[in-house]
Amino acid sequence: MRSAVAAIVVAGALVGRAADANPTATQPVPSASNGIPMNLVAPPDAIGPAREPAIHPHRVLIVATNGTSDFDLLYLWYRMAEEGFPVTLAGPTAGTIQCENGTTVDLRFSLTQIEPEWFDVLIIPGGPGALTLAGDDDMKRYVRHFIEQRKLIAAPEHGVRAVIEADVITGRIVAGPTEVQADVAKRGGTYVAQEIRVDRRLITSSKRNVIGRVTREIVRLALRENDPRK
Repeated sequence: MRSAVAAIVVAGALVGRAADANPTATQPVPSASNGIPMNLVAPPDAIGPAREPAIHPHRVLIVATNGTSDFDLLYLWYRMAEEGFPVTLAGPTAGTIQCENGTTVDLRFSLTQIEPEWFDVLIIPGGPGALTLAGDDDMKRYVRHFIEQRKLIAAPEHGVRAVIEADVITGRIVAGPTEVQADVAKRGGTYVAQEIRVDRRLITSSKRNVIGRVTREIVRLALRENDPRK
């Protein structure tokens, strides 16, 4: 418990530096010749006219909205940045959101202002806000793209609802809160009461206190030496 509280305190302190840590927060959106806004894949020299977007395998998109878990969002955001992944925050609409426990975060981009093809890892944090994301048509479009292209998705706790509602779990095994069990079965998936489950490139979890393990799985799968899309 003490370590969890400490992590929240650190995350709360870091959010004050959000504009510095998140390259999408304050910068303009100059476009590279490949059509990807340069500030979505910081550092800018990570890509260029000679580099195809599809072979830059670690661009991370975190989708959030009002009611998103503060802890999930801040922990995942800063851990991904710490690992050196370019991170973009977006939501159904751009602007300031209020997370589950009152933390405010600025989302510069809406899902309609960016494209799923620009990213290689999709993270949908938990919290009650995931219910809103699950019903969003653009969120469903992003999830379907990632599943079809065999890209990496992490949907901890209630984040799995967005995956369920995108109707892409037929034949898949997922974890999540017990209340999603019936919906998983209805969509052709298999629910398991495990703290964390990895099915191909889909990471789900049933509890909030395993977000550290979820993060380690994201890093492990994203940095595999073999083709990260397999």
